[in-house]
Amino acid sequence: MIDSATKKACVVLVVEDDEAISEFLSMTLEQEGYEVCVASNGQEGLDMIQTKTPVAVILDLMLPVLDGLSILKHMQDRPETATIPVAVVSAYADAGDTRKLLDASPNVKKVFVKPVLTDDLLKNVRKMIGGQ
Repeated sequence: MIDSATKKACVVLVVEDDEAISEFLSMTLEQEGYEVCVASNGQEGLDMIQTKTPVAVILDLMLPVLDGLSILKHMQDRPETATIPVAVVSAYADAGDTRKLLDASPNVKKVFVKPVLTDDLLKNVRKMIGGQ
């Protein structure tokens, strides 16, 4: 998967509107050797998921334009994105109904409540990707 804008492979897509958090996540993943693409709003993230088909997605829930739960729904509705593993990183992931929706989503492999610990994130990304 090549990101045509940057000419690099896009293995992990980070969909996060907070610039400091997206920089932290992408830097952490890049230091581990992952090729990372970043989307700063939900629609941009969904477009990148559909066009670049990343191996894994790190997804915030509270996003401008299109929220993370809507992205998960769109992913489930398309066979080419229905099996892409997702790690949700959100301050609101443990809210009652939200947690039920995340637990019911087959794409969601891990839920992190912000702030996320680096070692925990990397361990779970490796597990989601299967050692890539």
